[in-house]
Amino acid sequence: MSHVSYLLRVYLEDRPGSLGVLAVQLGSVGADILSLEVVERGNGYAVDDLVVEVALIRPGPIQGGSVHPY
Repeated sequence: MSHVSYLLRVYLEDRPGSLGVLAVQLGSVGADILSLEVVERGNGYAVDDLVVEVALIRPGPIQGGSVHPY
């Protein structure tokens, strides 16, 4: 399976769970966070650099074996 990596700079509200919500959303499209670096923290916000890996080819339900093909 092929993968491609992206460097993302995100501005998030600096509160518990902000990064977790982003991680769940990225996971829903088949992306994984490989690394995280906090670039800046301000009053109520954080700037983070993320390296995200995305699968270019994802097996569907039949190829993955979760449903019967007929």
